[in-house]
Amino acid sequence: MNKKLLSVLLAMVMIIGTLSGCGSKGGSSYSSIVREVNDIKTGEFEMELGVTVNEAASLISATGLDMLNEYLVSDKDEIKVSLKFAGVIESTDPVSESVNVSYKMGTMSSYKDLTEVIVKDDTVYMNVKTLLTAVEEYVPDIADEISLDKDYVGMTMSEIEDNLGYKVSELTTTTDEIEGVENPQEFLTETVYYIIETLEKATKSTDLFEKSDKGYAFSLDDSNLIDVTEAIVKYLDKNAESVFDEYVKTLEKLDGDNADMIAEIKEQKSSFIDTVSELVETFDKDEVEKEFEAAGIKFSIDSYAECTGKEGKREASSDATISAECQGIKGKLTVSSTLNEKTGKKVEVPAEDAYYKYSEIAELLGVASIGDEYGYDTGNDKKDTDKDNDKDNDKDNEKETTTDETTALKENPVADTPVKADPSLSTSLSSGQVQFDGKVLTLPANVSDIIDMGWALSDMTSDKTTIAANDYDLVYFEKGDYTVSITLTNDTDADLSYDKCKITEVYVSSSGDYNKGVPVCLPGGIQVGSTYEQVLAAYGKPDYESEYTTDVYYGYGPADAESLTISINVDKETGLVNSISISYYE
Repeated sequence: MNKKLLSVLLAMVMIIGTLSGCGSKGGSSYSSIVREVNDIKTGEFEMELGVTVNEAASLISATGLDMLNEYLVSDKDEIKVSLKFAGVIESTDPVSESVNVSYKMGTMSSYKDLTEVIVKDDTVYMNVKTLLTAVEEYVPDIADEISLDKDYVGMTMSEIEDNLGYKVSELTTTTDEIEGVENPQEFLTETVYYIIETLEKATKSTDLFEKSDKGYAFSLDDSNLIDVTEAIVKYLDKNAESVFDEYVKTLEKLDGDNADMIAEIKEQKSSFIDTVSELVETFDKDEVEKEFEAAGIKFSIDSYAECTGKEGKREASSDATISAECQGIKGKLTVSSTLNEKTGKKVEVPAEDAYYKYSEIAELLGVASIGDEYGYDTGNDKKDTDKDNDKDNDKDNEKETTTDETTALKENPVADTPVKADPSLSTSLSSGQVQFDGKVLTLPANVSDIIDMGWALSDMTSDKTTIAANDYDLVYFEKGDYTVSITLTNDTDADLSYDKCKITEVYVSSSGDYNKGVPVCLPGGIQVGSTYEQVLAAYGKPDYESEYTTDVYYGYGPADAESLTISINVDKETGLVNSISISYYE
């Protein structure tokens, strides 16, 4: 349920401690240590995540991503990727923390900085200069495209919510709402505590939980899995009713009004007991062991941790390793973390002249036009735009107009000139047809079809004159004042010149520097400026929809033409289509 990077980082630091155990070495039980570690809310932390997989060359080759070999594969033919998060948690409510992110992969011997993220005083800062430096190693030309004088970008929570479509609560919390639960975080935390406590009771006869010289340990692998499973089944057989009743009592102690949720859970008691009875009746240790051995899976989960010091001055450290092997492929995930509660370090934010405000970075990078295409409010002067649109509409209203029955557009501030649908254009989405600059094309279409109409490769993508074998690329074509983005596909086993490839996607919109005003319409005459009512009349209810800040995105995937996808964006305020695309992919 983790939503955004900051929440994920905070949650992972806490969860690693929770899973590993922390507290004085004389703690009375593993579960009591778990409760103690969750009380550590602030401090200085560092965490490393590492992934290693053998047979790297063959795995990468099988996926067709051979270009990753140079970056990810070590000299031992292993895929090796590690991330390190280090920083300060000053407060969890409201969130106030800084996180430095670095990475290491392939044959790299040391970590390289990736970026820094800071949350403080209702503002989120990101070090974009460090990020661009990291990206530049793999995309050398990016420095020519973007030049920055300041290190950071800063956005307030309200700007994030207004411009990027994320709610502040999604950025600063780690759980979604749970129906009938007043405090979802507390509910999930107490549930985890109870599960651990129950497991601890059920598995006393096994070595699942053990006290060691490193604190408490959790160890589960293919050698003790069956014994652990058997112990749990036997415990539930004798204690199913009390396990359920004790869990309900745990929930009844939660803060707030959770009566409806608890009542609903109580109704599931008989079902829970029936499930346990069925499990006990059908469980056969020998059969389970045979099936597991037949699967050929080997794994181990080992975690050790310790915590020293009194409240306010605690230091926690943990190491966890998850290994698995199946059909000769071995993988390993390692996690190590430290959390020092006693440092008392504060979160420091960039000076005001060291970061770009959102409006500045939007203008600098051209995000304003990109945001408009995707329906985001990018801070442009809407009043001036509305005035210009009103003037244009007044002039249009003075003229006597006639409307084609096929297109039937409203007076439309976003469309240029309505496209008159050709009589030969199909009304069926599954036809794969699109009318482009007056000519009806059927996807996949020949690039020569639009070149013959006077469209030429734009200077923006003049380097994409060749499309690799069995690959595709987005290129821009231009004609007069128009520029349009088109996806070209090479479905052969040899590299091809772009003009020999197939057109597999056409996209146009009503805003931005590109794709605007290009005369394109879909089957049934649907185009930029059509109403949503016309879309429904032509195509029916969409297969899926997703709501943006000011747009709603609708998708159609004809069942009788599974290789086709039609995407339509509708402005919620005007009710008019502001972008369309048709895609063909086998």
